[in-house]
Amino acid sequence: MKDSTSMKICIFIPAYNCERTIVKVIEDIPDLLRENATVLVVDDGSFDKTSDVVKLYKTKNGMNNLVLIRNENNLGYGGTQKVAFRHAIKNGHDIVFMVHGDKQHPGGEKLIETLKMMEDNCALVYGSRMLGDPKKGGMPFYKRMGSKILTFIENVFLETNFSEFHSGFRAYNCSYLKRLNFENLTNRYFFDTEMLILIAKEGFRVKELPIPTYYGPDSGYGISFVEGVKYSLGIFKSLMEYKLSKKGLMKSRKFFCFF
Repeated sequence: MKDSTSMKICIFIPAYNCERTIVKVIEDIPDLLRENATVLVVDDGSFDKTSDVVKLYKTKNGMNNLVLIRNENNLGYGGTQKVAFRHAIKNGHDIVFMVHGDKQHPGGEKLIETLKMMEDNCALVYGSRMLGDPKKGGMPFYKRMGSKILTFIENVFLETNFSEFHSGFRAYNCSYLKRLNFENLTNRYFFDTEMLILIAKEGFRVKELPIPTYYGPDSGYGISFVEGVKYSLGIFKSLMEYKLSKKGLMKSRKFFCFF
C-alpha cells in the first residue's frame, strides 16, 4: 500500500436533504485533505437546496476539487454509494472515504487517523460508535440496542467479531473495492452490511476505530423506527441468502458468482 502522502484520495459525502449540514461536513474535513483530495458530494435527489448550497460554496471558495453529482431520481443509500465507487475507481483513486452529509459522524482528525490505518493494507477501515460512547452522543436507546442485537447476529452468521456493522464512517481501499461485486448489492440502507458480508467472505483485512456520534437538531433526518424495522428485516434476508448460498441450498448473485 502507498504511503498516505502519495495516495490519491476521494472523500465522498452522500447527501439527502442536507442543506442545513452539508457545509459543516465539508468544513470539518482537515485542511490538508480538503485542499488536496477530491471532495465528492452525491446528492440523492434531495427536494431541498442541498445541491444549490454545494454549488454556492464551491463558487465562493474557489474549491475546484469539490465535485457535485446529483441523482435526478432517488437511488437510495446503497445506490448512491455505487455512484461514488464508480467515480472513484474510474478516476484512479486509491482510497474513498465516506462521511455522511447529515453530520452524524466525525470528520477532523478521525479522517487523518483513518488514513494512517489504511497504510496497513486494509480493504476497509470504519468507525465504530460502539467503541465510543453513543449514549453521550445522543444516540436513541432503541438504536443502540438494535445495533448491538443486529451486530451479535451478524457476527454469528459471518463468524466475525466486529463491534458494529452499521456505521457510515468508512474508508475503502479501491484496489480491493474494484474486486468486490458491489453492483449486485442492495440499493437500500443495508448496503453497508452487504459490503461487510462480501469483505468477510473474501477474507480481506478490516480495522475498526472508535468514533463519537452526534444526534442533535442539526444532524439530519436519519431513519425512523419503521424504517429501522425494514432495515433489520433486510439484513436478516441478506444473512440468510448468504448462508444458504454458502451451503449450496440456493444461488445468490450478490455474494457468489455463478456461470
